[in-house]
Amino acid sequence: MKKLLLALLLALGFSPLLNAQESSCDCKSDLEFLNRKVRKIPAFKQNKDGYQRAYTRAIGQASAQMDHYDCFLLINEVVLSLNDWHMGVFEPTSEEAGQSKVRFPSYSGDLDALLERLEKKPVDQIEGIYHRKGMVSIALAYLADEQRYQGVVLKSASVNWKRGDILLTLFPKGENVFSMTKGYFPAKRAISNYAKVQEGVFLRWGYVKDTSATYYHRKPFPKQQYVYQDLSPEIDYIKVGSFKSFYPTLSEAEAFYRKIKGT
Repeated sequence: MKKLLLALLLALGFSPLLNAQESSCDCKSDLEFLNRKVRKIPAFKQNKDGYQRAYTRAIGQASAQMDHYDCFLLINEVVLSLNDWHMGVFEPTSEEAGQSKVRFPSYSGDLDALLERLEKKPVDQIEGIYHRKGMVSIALAYLADEQRYQGVVLKSASVNWKRGDILLTLFPKGENVFSMTKGYFPAKRAISNYAKVQEGVFLRWGYVKDTSATYYHRKPFPKQQYVYQDLSPEIDYIKVGSFKSFYPTLSEAEAFYRKIKGT
């Protein structure tokens, strides 16, 4: 947003200003500003028709006095219509961790009933209870009438998030693929981009149903960039933690390759 939100388009890099005195935003003006920038990037040329439909729909819903969160959702819809996983929408950072102009909504239902309904959902279903160990637990429920998933805070180690806050919202875009609007825990900085949820795991964001399981794609060897492990007679595990092509990372990669060559 021009005055509130930063649309992080890797081909761009423009930084709107945060105005702490404003309780709402001119969303129509923000979308027009974004539109002028988007039309200059390669992704627009590749997805012009889909983008134009999303922009026309959003500009028709926008107003000059609009809640920040509602405007954030509209901007997210427009940006993600470009179908580029490198794009997202970010609220500008603040020196105060809890300061955010985007006010996340709260769950209005019975949280205990929601927990009881979701806690036994199997790992192959999107709905269920997810955790970031030691940080936050959320109940992810599907809203059929709105065709989206809502992640409600059950427990939080951050003072910025309380029980009942809606931390994230998922909008289905394909098989196990979603556009996601969320608060960047532990602060409340609003961000939006893509997410993939599979077998009880947010593959990019670290939310899992089973905190006791070992998820090898989640860096089980955090201090090592390159790892080879003989896990069983049937399974070998290789971690390639970086594709950087400059030294000293490249020399480490070359040494790792020489070590496992022929195995």
